[in-house]
Amino acid sequence: MSKTSKQAKHEIRRRLREERRALSAAERRRANNAICRRLLRLPVFRRAGRVALFHAFDGEPSLAELINLCEPSSRQFFIPVIHNRSMKFVQVRDQDKLRLNAFGIAEPVRGIPCSTRLLDLVLVPLVGFDRAGNRLGMGGGFYDRRFAYLKTRSNFQRPKLLGVAYDFQEVPLLPVESWDIPLWGVVTDRAVHFF
Repeated sequence: MSKTSKQAKHEIRRRLREERRALSAAERRRANNAICRRLLRLPVFRRAGRVALFHAFDGEPSLAELINLCEPSSRQFFIPVIHNRSMKFVQVRDQDKLRLNAFGIAEPVRGIPCSTRLLDLVLVPLVGFDRAGNRLGMGGGFYDRRFAYLKTRSNFQRPKLLGVAYDFQEVPLLPVESWDIPLWGVVTDRAVHFF
């Protein structure tokens, strides 16, 4: 990664994280509800039997209400678990105990793992995105490494990577590296974008 690209990503990440954390509780609640409603209306979500989502961290949109709004038997939900430099997805159940990982993100203590190739839809956290489907994450590369095999596909059959963000996290153009995995779409509190 060139120094200029690295610096640009760092500055965009810093600015958007600050803006995201600055949302009031009422603004965050309204935006999270709007995001969950948009997701519930999406055909790709309604058809998905296995959905990966994430626990909100550092001001990210919360998807906690999404599980509550779905019929218990309609789909299975999975949460990422990080170990060293790798990430796997395990099934979430109501009674599952959570712990904070090394980054301070809640994850299940135990759970039934699922191959990423069997997931229908992955709701991906992000710091920023652009209209070309590029995603700026927190900088750890976990999603890019886990879904690197999608680079060799000519189309996104399964899983579809759907970013979840607040509308202000859209930027005109993000610096892109060869290892960055593009998103299939992004859902925000104000719109749904498909790429």
